[in-house]
Amino acid sequence: MYNQTDNYYIRVEMKNPKEWKWTYLCSPINISVSNVPEIPILTPSHLQPVMEKTTVSLSCSAEAPCPKQPPAISWSNIPESANITTWLQEKPNITQSVFSHVTFKASHIDHRKNISCTATYPRNTSNDSTVETTVMLQVLFSPKETHITIDPSDLVSVGTNVTLTCKSKASPNQMNYTWYKRGQEKELFFGEKLTFNVSRRSGGCYFCTAKNIHGNQTSEEIQLIVADVPEPPILTPTDLQEVMEESTVNLSCSAEAPCSEQPPTISWSNIPESANITTQLQEKPDKTQSVFSHVIFKASYMDHRKNISCTATYPRNISNDSSVETTMTLRVLFSPKDTHITIDPSNSVSVGTNVTLTCKSKASPNEMNYIWYKRGQEKMMDFGKQLTFNVNSGSGGWYCCTATNIHGNQTSEEIHLIVAESLIIREPLIIGFVIGISAFLLIILLVIRFLRLQKIKASIISETDISDQGQEKQVNSIYVNSAFLMDEELEMPKDDNDIIHYGQIDFSTAQIKNTTEKISGQETIYAEVCASGKD
Repeated sequence: MYNQTDNYYIRVEMKNPKEWKWTYLCSPINISVSNVPEIPILTPSHLQPVMEKTTVSLSCSAEAPCPKQPPAISWSNIPESANITTWLQEKPNITQSVFSHVTFKASHIDHRKNISCTATYPRNTSNDSTVETTVMLQVLFSPKETHITIDPSDLVSVGTNVTLTCKSKASPNQMNYTWYKRGQEKELFFGEKLTFNVSRRSGGCYFCTAKNIHGNQTSEEIQLIVADVPEPPILTPTDLQEVMEESTVNLSCSAEAPCSEQPPTISWSNIPESANITTQLQEKPDKTQSVFSHVIFKASYMDHRKNISCTATYPRNISNDSSVETTMTLRVLFSPKDTHITIDPSNSVSVGTNVTLTCKSKASPNEMNYIWYKRGQEKMMDFGKQLTFNVNSGSGGWYCCTATNIHGNQTSEEIHLIVAESLIIREPLIIGFVIGISAFLLIILLVIRFLRLQKIKASIISETDISDQGQEKQVNSIYVNSAFLMDEELEMPKDDNDIIHYGQIDFSTAQIKNTTEKISGQETIYAEVCASGKD
């Protein structure tokens, strides 16, 4: 059977009662006949990228023009664990089709696979008719199968160039690569390839990390052997776990001794001075010999993240000995240490400016919580590594902070925040206080002076009264001016502050004259007595 396409028309023929024939040419029907069935319909026809380990669902349907002999549907390039269900169903237009549904978990090994749905139609011939539809599956996943290759080989000589390549599979394929060497905590290099000139210290174990937007993976270590350099010593444990502060650390280092008469010497670096070291030459089960060194010390927070090295030095008959070493990083767990506060911009700030207090501390692990306090305030002020606020007149004072991690806490020493305007505000108070004290002292001096004058005046009055009772007419006056008027009262002084001392004088032999008399023994500045109206 072969393909054929043509137009078909409706024709009407009548034989009775009169023969009549008519063909309707205006509305032909086009019919195509093919020996190849229609291809099955695969949905979705275009798969969007799916994340690794998510469920993928696909459907496939094929026409069944002969329900008694429906097509068989099969799938290709799907995981063995996929779940497939197939059935014959009737469509709304009364025709029938075979429907198949498949579900499976997406894996990185399915990435970029062409998944096919094939419909096979049975025939009465030797060959069945087969048609298929294909869709490409794109899976997103983090780096897989990460490994390193070395060029030219694993065994290289000093002075040659060597290239290490980090290879990995990922989707998307845009990756970042980071290189490491065992015993060195920091990264060696960034990039897919690491190229360097080999030195005697280049030997060791290298590894790389590949990373894309969905994750990362680290390769296994690969050892680079330098041909003319002895094997590096073996440091155990090779991967020291985190140790608690004040706990005991035990490390062992062994180096091959191919010549027992000239064995290598083993030395340690970055260990505490108080460490206890024992070294001995020992025979291994295979009858070869090696130098074995053991070190014991107490872990301190100051040893955290130190690279402890074991170096084996082999004597040679040339000027330079050959040295190889192995390094490991010590990680110590400890509560916060060296907790202190820094102030920005300075210890002395002005009202209205922003100030930031930062609480700094060392701890392992480094995830810490911070609490702020101020002297004189019972409750805590705030939480967080930094305390930022706008300065007012009451902001001055002593501040401290407490740093806490899972192993303990430590409180910093207090730091004094000085508000500059507070000094200016106190200056008028100080000046007023000094002026007040000075005025008070001046008043006391005036009162003392006044009391002394009063005492002197009282003494003068007392002496005048005593002299009036004696035979001698003594006048003890600073100034006396007495005017006697007949039949008239003595005129009193108008000013109350004018003080006049009076004395009694006997005028038994009155004389009309002015008399000025000096009295011995008394100091008289001026005395004048005037009498009138008598013979």
